[in-house]
Amino acid sequence: MHEYLQGILLGLGVAIPIGPINILIMSYAINSYSKALMLGIGAMCADAIFLLLSSFGIARIIHMPIIFYSIAILGSLFLLYMAWGLYRNAKHKISVKPITEDRHIIILIKGLLLNLLNPYVIMFWLGISATIAGISNKFGITLTGLICGILLWITLFPLFIHINRKLINDKVAMYLAYISAAILVIISISMIYKIFTNSISI
Repeated sequence: MHEYLQGILLGLGVAIPIGPINILIMSYAINSYSKALMLGIGAMCADAIFLLLSSFGIARIIHMPIIFYSIAILGSLFLLYMAWGLYRNAKHKISVKPITEDRHIIILIKGLLLNLLNPYVIMFWLGISATIAGISNKFGITLTGLICGILLWITLFPLFIHINRKLINDKVAMYLAYISAAILVIISISMIYKIFTNSISI
C-alpha cells in the first residue's frame, strides 16, 4: 500500500506543475475534452517510459551531455512548433467537432514527444532515480500508483476546463490561445538560453 501511495504522489508530482503539457491541455480542453485527454495520455506514456528506464538503470545514458543537450534543443524547437499551432488556430471559434481517429493519435504522439523532449521532465526522473532503485522490488505496485496519479490529474483537469468552457467566449479563448503560445515561446527560449549558458546541468 505504501508503494502504491508513493507511486500516486510521484504521478501527481510530475503531472500537476504548470508547464507546456498543462498549458496545452487547458487550450485543447476549451474545444475538445477528448483531445486534451489524449495529450495527457501521451505525456503519461512518456513518464512511464522514464520510470521504466530509471528502474532498469538505463536512464544513465541520458547523463551523456551530447544526448541530454540534443534532447533539450529538440524539445525547445518542438515547443516553438506547438506555440505556432496555437497561434495559427487562435481565431477558431469554440466548438466541439467530431475528430477522426488519426487526429487523436497525432495528439497522443504530440503529448508523448513533448514530455520525452522536455529536459525538466528528464531531470525530474533522474532526480528520483534513487527512490526508484529503493522500491524496485515493488515496481509493479509503484507503476500502478504512478499511472493512477497521472490519470487522476489528466482526467479531472481538462474535464473541469471543458465543463466550464461556456464561461469562455470566442474572444477570451482567442486571447488564452495567444497567451498560451507566448508562454510556450518563453519556455522554449528559456530552455535554449539555459542550454547555451550551461544553466541546465546534468
